[in-house]
Amino acid sequence: MEILRRAWAIQNRELTRRQLEEVDVVIRPQVQGFGIADLLKMDVLVERGKSAGEAALSSIERAIADWKARMRRRRQRFRL
Repeated sequence: MEILRRAWAIQNRELTRRQLEEVDVVIRPQVQGFGIADLLKMDVLVERGKSAGEAALSSIERAIADWKARMRRRRQRFRL
């Protein structure tokens, strides 16, 4: 059973790594120390998520601007 658990953990870690390579922005709220049973602390978790999102706003805006620029270049290529 331990071998299966380790294999699953390795597979999950690799999948996460590959997915993160595909994204422009990752928002990581500080949730260490919280578990699945901490639903009574949801207000704290939501606030941490909001704070992390606000901290990432400039990165999000930059990613959107980069995407728009790529789309403009792509449209121009097809017009020629």
